[in-house]
Amino acid sequence: MVHRRLRAGQCADDLAAYCQPRKRAAQFAACRMAVDADFFLTIDSDADLDHHAVREMLQPFGDDRVQSVAGVVLSENALKNPLTRCMHLYMTTWQLNERSAQSVLKSVAVNTGVLAAYRAAVVRDHAHAYLTETFMARKVVFSDDSMLTLFAKLRGRTVQQPTAFAMAAMPETFGHHIRQQLRWMRGSAIRTCWRIRYLPLTDYVFWTQMIHVFLTLTCGVVFVRLFFVQPFVVGVPLWILLTAPALISYVMALRYLTVHAEGETLGQQLAVFALAPVAMLWSMVVLRALKWYGFATCARTHWGTRSEVELHLDPVTPSA
Repeated sequence: MVHRRLRAGQCADDLAAYCQPRKRAAQFAACRMAVDADFFLTIDSDADLDHHAVREMLQPFGDDRVQSVAGVVLSENALKNPLTRCMHLYMTTWQLNERSAQSVLKSVAVNTGVLAAYRAAVVRDHAHAYLTETFMARKVVFSDDSMLTLFAKLRGRTVQQPTAFAMAAMPETFGHHIRQQLRWMRGSAIRTCWRIRYLPLTDYVFWTQMIHVFLTLTCGVVFVRLFFVQPFVVGVPLWILLTAPALISYVMALRYLTVHAEGETLGQQLAVFALAPVAMLWSMVVLRALKWYGFATCARTHWGTRSEVELHLDPVTPSA
């Protein structure tokens, strides 16, 4: 039995002191009411699921070792402006490359709450930790999807279903985009601590997390040296410094061309694909700076966004 929508309600008496009218409390309320559910599907308030999304999400659960399944999330307002185009390309590429690679090893590190499914026991058995999470003595109310994925990974396999799609609205303004990314970066910092602390040494996610920490630190040092200490590389032509990253960005973005939204023309898709170097540059400079700032301020555990409705959209349907 799958419950597609989560609705607010009263939580269990023994956890009442911790529950607030927030997303985690609403999810647990649905879990408490749906006592006969075998799986739970999480979606966001602005999510628009493909007609076959639920059916596709259930397929990997045929393997009893699979504890969670991640869907593929596309941007519903991808063509709104250059910012939404770049982020649509960046996020789609990340899901179809890095997350898909993790899925091959049955070790997806983080799902997207817009479309994710879990065995019911993953949610029920960890309800107390889920509702009462704190970091540096502060209650954590965001990064719920990555925490549920961590619970699932501790119990078994976590995978991606590349044929399950959902559409969601992405920030259309620079301010909204920055606030969203900061929340994600702060959540990433907290999850990094929890993965290193709780995952066993034999787990693939543990080692990828350690490698990620190492690369983040070393890339930060290299970035500062190349752009501030010694901005010019002696003996390397400028055209190579510009062309090589651009070609790499196009190779990395190739899988973006394998999916499209209904109503999107090939020309529109190619126009987004053409922005691959811009998306890479944005991730290397702006998102990298936000990552460092987010890690430094990860004790700020409030949402930072969603205090008001900022997007109004007409739904479209994804296809592959």
